[in-house]
Amino acid sequence: MWFSAKTNGIGWRLPTCWQGWAVFLGYWAVIVIGYFELCVFHHVSPLWWLLFLIGTTAALAGVCWLKGPPLRWRRGEDTGDYPPGHCQKCGYNLTGNVSGVCPECGTKIEKP
Repeated sequence: MWFSAKTNGIGWRLPTCWQGWAVFLGYWAVIVIGYFELCVFHHVSPLWWLLFLIGTTAALAGVCWLKGPPLRWRRGEDTGDYPPGHCQKCGYNLTGNVSGVCPECGTKIEKP
């Protein structure tokens, strides 16, 4: 999982691994470069800037959708939506894990 679920509400938190941070920082780099390219250098219509912003944000949401936990409304520490054999905090597949600790988020795993 590149992104963790929000504790309250719907959506994702900040990235949890380097791949997520690369996507997140790349998103902001594209936003800044796009602003200067579209608004400062070429003086395009604000509508084009808005469409660009919506498109890049939709792309970020798509990556979060694919690489994050399932999107749903959450209330507090209610995170039990991962199948058995997965970390209930981050969703990492724990098949073959003998250490008792999730290698993705460091949560102690209780043996059944």
